[in-house]
Amino acid sequence: MKKLIVLSMFMAFVFYTENIYSQKIKKDLVGNLSIFEEPKIDQLKNWNQFDPFLAKTFDYVANEKAQLLGNPNNPFNDSLFIKKFKHITYRTIYDSAKAYKDSIYYKSQDKNRFENIYLWSLEKFPDFMQFRKEYNKYIEKKITRL
Repeated sequence: MKKLIVLSMFMAFVFYTENIYSQKIKKDLVGNLSIFEEPKIDQLKNWNQFDPFLAKTFDYVANEKAQLLGNPNNPFNDSLFIKKFKHITYRTIYDSAKAYKDSIYYKSQDKNRFENIYLWSLEKFPDFMQFRKEYNKYIEKKITRL
């Protein structure tokens, strides 16, 4: 009888731990799709269940892409730009935008180490900040004709 109780407690612990681990993995994977790829409808539904702001991040990126259609300075059509920033995901943008939206900088104990939110962002979100800098430079560059 004791063995049965111990065995059932062990099994419950294993399943509980596995379920928690599985949920953490799923949570960590939510939004981890390159912004140069389009999510499927079921992915968007999962993102919205995780946090509606992640779904709004998709809307923001889609709007940026739509505004650049037909523009010769469109980094979403440049294979070199895409190759360089393929690792930028919807989650990358979400994490930085959410930190800004939630005023994490102003609540952070690190605030005193930085002169302003831009310098704080450079340290906390270096990939996004590099992407943002080069994206803006790309869309603002002058086109020269030969």
